[in-house]
Amino acid sequence: MLGETASGEIFRSRAEIQRRYREKKKKESSAFMKKERERKQKAYVPVTQQSETEAKKRRDKN
Repeated sequence: MLGETASGEIFRSRAEIQRRYREKKKKESSAFMKKERERKQKAYVPVTQQSETEAKKRRDKN
């Protein structure tokens, strides 16, 4: 999400800044990729452990 301030400077949301940072780090090293995989695996919750509404949202999203 890009926008402009009154002076014409481009600003980015924290999510956009983090996304760009990760893309840059992925290009730089494989150690970062290993840590990134571990980070994503920790956050993963199987659909069977989610409530019906959360599971439906997740399925619709994908």
